Amino acid sequence: MTLRDVLKTGIARGTAIVGSFALCATVVAAQGQDPHPTTPGTTGSPNSLGPTTPAPAPPANPQMMPSAAHDADILAQLVAIDENEVRAAREAEDKKVDTPILNFAKMLHEDHMKDLDAVKNMASRLGIDLMHSAAADQLHDKGSQLISKLDPLKGDAFARAYVTEMVNGHREALQLLDDAIKTAQQDEVRQHLTAVRQTVAMHLRSAEALQSTTGMQKDETPDTGPDQRAEWRTAR
Repeated sequence: MTLRDVLKTGIARGTAIVGSFALCATVVAAQGQDPHPTTPGTTGSPNSLGPTTPAPAPPANPQMMPSAAHDADILAQLVAIDENEVRAAREAEDKKVDTPILNFAKMLHEDHMKDLDAVKNMASRLGIDLMHSAAADQLHDKGSQLISKLDPLKGDAFARAYVTEMVNGHREALQLLDDAIKTAQQDEVRQHLTAVRQTVAMHLRSAEALQSTTGMQKDETPDTGPDQRAEWRTAR
């Protein structure tokens, strides 16, 4: 065999080997390919080991919109006021105060319990979550402080202190309601606040009438702190 024949044979064998390697590479690539390819921006198949895009976030809860959250904060404060008034009324009922003040306490107990139920029902109907706001928490704390202040008192001392606290508390509640009525977002909430304001104003008039018959003079102001003593003298 000549040198030329040898070269031709080697070239032919090399071509065959290269072709075999190419075929093997094609088979391997085909076997490793994901039968469910993904496109950018889509979620991959369950068998895919590669990274997948996260599932889309659920739609925002419309009840958590800023307007609904604002009304929830207002109603949470109203719930706190109702609960504080019910607790104070129960304290007066337990103390067995004189009939006029006892009747007043029973009226507050009944009215604020009714409003408490009405607020919760309205919130459920409107899909409003009565969140515990910082303002509502402060009102609850204030109510607890009031009970701690009234609890050790008895007889006339309790009666005078209770009535004074009801006058001051209902004045503050009226101011809160006036502000809330202006900023409430939903009509039903605003209408309820307006109706509650009328009841609270009636409570205040009754408390002021009782205050004039409890025998409290300026120098008999209960020891409820310098700020409230100043407020009592201003009110007189």
